[in-house]
Amino acid sequence: MENFRCGNCQKLLGKVGASGEVQIKCPRCNTINHKKAPEPHTLNATEHHDQSVKHDKEDYK
Repeated sequence: MENFRCGNCQKLLGKVGASGEVQIKCPRCNTINHKKAPEPHTLNATEHHDQSVKHDKEDYK
């Protein structure tokens, strides 16, 4: 796990794993909370094309 520190004071804020797991320690009660990042949704080629390209019907006249 890689440490995640404050950019200003370098206080340890949490730890990040290569698999997307994050560990954050509660500053109030010191409990270490674990959270795994959700798997990204992957688009198939048709979905990607439909979402990224907008066709203007006027262009095809």
